[in-house]
Amino acid sequence: MMTTIGYGQKAKFKTDICVVQKVRLPINFSEPEQRTYQITTKGSYSDNIDATEKRIYGWAVTEESPNVKAVINIYDFSIGKVQKQSEKKEKKDKAGKVTKWTEYYYTNSATGKGTLMVYGLDDPFEFKVQKSEKEKSKYEKKKEAKAAEQKKDLEDNPFLSAEVIDEAAESTTRLDNVSLETTDLPVVSRISLNNSSSVSTKRHRSSSAAYKEYANSHEEKLRVFENIYPEKAYSNAMHNLNVLYGFTPVNSRFYLKRMKSSKHPEYKMWNDACQATETMFKTFSYNTPIEDKQKQFDPIIKYFDGQLKKIKDDDKKQRKMKKAALTNLLNILYYLDRHESVIEIASKYTDTKKLSRSAKNMKEKSQKQFAHLAFHKMSSCHIVSTEEISADDIESEDLAEEEDVD
Repeated sequence: MMTTIGYGQKAKFKTDICVVQKVRLPINFSEPEQRTYQITTKGSYSDNIDATEKRIYGWAVTEESPNVKAVINIYDFSIGKVQKQSEKKEKKDKAGKVTKWTEYYYTNSATGKGTLMVYGLDDPFEFKVQKSEKEKSKYEKKKEAKAAEQKKDLEDNPFLSAEVIDEAAESTTRLDNVSLETTDLPVVSRISLNNSSSVSTKRHRSSSAAYKEYANSHEEKLRVFENIYPEKAYSNAMHNLNVLYGFTPVNSRFYLKRMKSSKHPEYKMWNDACQATETMFKTFSYNTPIEDKQKQFDPIIKYFDGQLKKIKDDDKKQRKMKKAALTNLLNILYYLDRHESVIEIASKYTDTKKLSRSAKNMKEKSQKQFAHLAFHKMSSCHIVSTEEISADDIESEDLAEEEDVD
C-alpha cells in the first residue's frame, strides 16, 4: 500500500553541485623513482621568470640527471599597426526620410611568442572507444569530411605526387624556429606558448574621436599585456607539463539531484542521502587514501540503487525519479573510483529509453578512467604525498554539461 501511494505521485528535482578533491591523472606513465625534473628558461622576455615558482606535482626538482627536462623559451613580443575601421549606417524615420552616416573605430593587437620544449619520459596513455558510424557526432563527421576534401584537393594538384602528399601528412614540422637543447634525453613535445590580446574602440561618428579613445586607453592596454605575457606563458608551460607528467590536485565538481517535492514519501531520505554525499566528499583530499572513506558510502549507494530498481523502465510517471537515481548513483560511484560498478550498472540501461544517453556516457567515461588508473598502477585518483600546497595551487575542473532528467 505504501509503495503504491509513494510512487503514485511524480517527484521533482533540482540540481546541486558536489565537490570532491582528487588528482588529475597525467598523460605519461612514470615510476615513482623516475619522477625527477629540471626546468630552465631562456629568451629575451624570460628575465623576470622564476622557474621554481610552480612545480610538477608529485615530482622532485634535480640538477643531476633529471628524467624530464623542460626549456621554457619566451623570446618575442610585437604590437601590430593600429587599423582604422569604418562602417556605413543609415536610418529611416516615420516620414521616410533617410539619414546616413559613417561610424569609425580603431583596432589593434599584440602577440607574445614562446615555446616549451619537453625532453625525457615518453610513455603516453592511449584509450580508444570503438564507435560505429551512426554514433559519430556531427563535429566528427564534419571534421572527417573536411579532411577528405583537403586530401582530394591535394590529390588533384598535378605538381604533387602521392609520395609527397603522404610524407607531408606525416610531418611534425612546426612553424617556430626554436633550436633543440644539447641533451641525451629524447624530444617529447614542442608546445607553443604564444599568446595574443586585441583591443577595439567604441564606434564614433568622428575618426579623430575614435583615434583619441584608442591613444588614451587602448594603446596602454597592449603595453600592459607586454608586461604580463611572460608570466602567462610560464603558467601555460607549467600547466602543460603537469598535464604530461604531474599528479595535479583538482577540485572536481559533479551533479547531484535533490528532490523538491516535499510531500513525496522519499523526500527526507533522498535529500539526507544527498546531504551526506556532499558532506563526506568534502573530507576527501588528493594526497590521502580513500579506501576507508569508500566504505562510508555503502548505505547511500544501497539507497539510490534500491530507488532505481523499484521503478519500472516503462513507468512514465516516475521517469524523472528513475533517471535522477541513476545520475546520483553513477556519479557517486565514479568519484569513489568504483568504476567496475559504474560499468556494470550503466550497461543495464544502455538500451533503456530516456536513460540510454546517460548510461552510455558514464559507461565510456568510467571505462576510460578505469584503464587510465590501471595504466598508472593506481586504484584511485589519490596519492600519498607530504608536499605542501596552498589553496591557490588546487585547480577547479570544468563542470560537465548537465543533461535533462526528462
